[in-house]
Amino acid sequence: MSSKLKSLSFFSGCLGLDIGLENEGIENILYCENDKFCKETIIRNKPEVPLIDDILKYSSSDIRKLSGMRKNQKPDLIVGGPPCQAFSTAGKRESFRDPRGNVFLYYLKIIGELQPKYFVLENVRGLLSAPLKHRPHSMRGEGFPDLDEDELPGGALSYALSELQNYGYEVSFNLYNSANYGVPQIRERIIIIGSLNGSRVPYLKPTHSENGEYDLKKWKTLGMHPMV
Repeated sequence: MSSKLKSLSFFSGCLGLDIGLENEGIENILYCENDKFCKETIIRNKPEVPLIDDILKYSSSDIRKLSGMRKNQKPDLIVGGPPCQAFSTAGKRESFRDPRGNVFLYYLKIIGELQPKYFVLENVRGLLSAPLKHRPHSMRGEGFPDLDEDELPGGALSYALSELQNYGYEVSFNLYNSANYGVPQIRERIIIIGSLNGSRVPYLKPTHSENGEYDLKKWKTLGMHPMV
């Protein structure tokens, strides 16, 4: 059996994150993706790795069996970015009442049951302010009761962190901008990282800044890269 660290990938897309993990010596032993075209891409490039589709159709024991893990084996890592429309500020912000929000909760459940040594969860900036229960703006203000605790900003993230801590994880989270790490794109995402070893994973240190502040390299732009 390979001595490489083993990772399970959910909401795999076209394997951008997973290729990065492979480049660091981590072996992906299962992919999960529901999009037709992304699945075709995965099958063409990684036909030897098991691929499942809708995460809601699979139990943790199914996933363990399909990925080739032993009965009580813990994966080294689980990574995934559950659908973000439920938390996006551009959407209705239905949070966990949205079926896509329920996929988010199911992903947490899979983490809790498989107990990876580490997990990574990625989502949109809107998760920071999403309530656990969304009240339409037409039902707020004069003539309506004050927002209750579940309707306050940040409730969804607070609930998710509580669930992960109940599963035994020390959790760190932060809002990261890909431009601060050498990617020629401004893309802000919440990254939640959990560890079972009793200590929190430290925050990622940026390698770049917009104008070279803090003695870091300047942000990269597409203009810096010659056409090939």
